[in-house]
Amino acid sequence: MLKKYFQLNTWVILSLILMTELIYNIVIKTYLFSDKVVYNSLAEQLTLEQINTALVGIRSNTVLIFFLALLQPLAEIGLITVCIAVGTLLFKYNVTFKQVFGVVVKSFFIFTLSRLPIFVGLVFFDVEKFGDLNYIPQFSLAEWFGETSIPPWSLYPMQLLNIFQLGFILLLTAGFNLLDHRGFGKWFVLTLCTYGVGLAIMVILTGFFITL
Repeated sequence: MLKKYFQLNTWVILSLILMTELIYNIVIKTYLFSDKVVYNSLAEQLTLEQINTALVGIRSNTVLIFFLALLQPLAEIGLITVCIAVGTLLFKYNVTFKQVFGVVVKSFFIFTLSRLPIFVGLVFFDVEKFGDLNYIPQFSLAEWFGETSIPPWSLYPMQLLNIFQLGFILLLTAGFNLLDHRGFGKWFVLTLCTYGVGLAIMVILTGFFITL
């Protein structure tokens, strides 16, 4: 079954990822940034005039928001592909850049599935304020330990370490092993040395700037 999945057309999967991301952001804008939710969430921190200004800014930048929503997955896929492709060249693995790109795109689809809990929560449950999203399961270490009980600097890394991130790494490893049968273990090490190290650097830098 996994082998058949990685044989699917890369551009079809990429189109599904971008389409889902666009729909997800439309849902976010419709339900999460509605007047009621924004007022309920910010009433204690901002004045009515400041909230109205924020809403006007969101609505006037709708096209830009949707553009960035499509650009982000493309940028992430591109960067991951480059990192892993460089690793395969350094370690002389017998795969092409196009093949690496295909595996990354098909593995990235698991992050599209990670949108489903929030999508379902927004559409089918009554969200009154931003904090209600905390009750939607994210399957992360932060959720397991409790976001209020961990230091602020570790919140983002622990949110990032979730079941979907683990699934992405395992899918990458399995997909590459189908291309070049060097063994799951060797591909797992390469994945950790390329994508894993890049992810760790990003987490450290993000954590550093959050604490500033």
